Amino acid sequence: MPANALAADDLGWPRDHLSAAGLAYRAARGEGQDQLTCLARAEAAYLAAGGDVRDASAAVLAMLRYLGWAHGEWLFGPAQDWMDRHRAEVPAHPGPFEPPP
Repeated sequence: MPANALAADDLGWPRDHLSAAGLAYRAARGEGQDQLTCLARAEAAYLAAGGDVRDASAAVLAMLRYLGWAHGEWLFGPAQDWMDRHRAEVPAHPGPFEPPP
């Protein structure tokens, strides 16, 4: 996480929970994984770091929302790099009323 990040305790999350979720999400996006896979990995990392299973989904979404707002370039940078590298390989999707190629 960036050196200028707010202390996780100030936001109500233990730092290890925030870091685990953010790093897992960031890594999965950098691999070109879909959104659900990225969220599942972030939630698994949060739980492995000792997060509460009762509110895991809500907590991870809130953490990622915060990281996206406060440190968007850090969180989404690997995903942008992946898209830039694979742009030519990603097939163009037809419009909703056009038959697939």
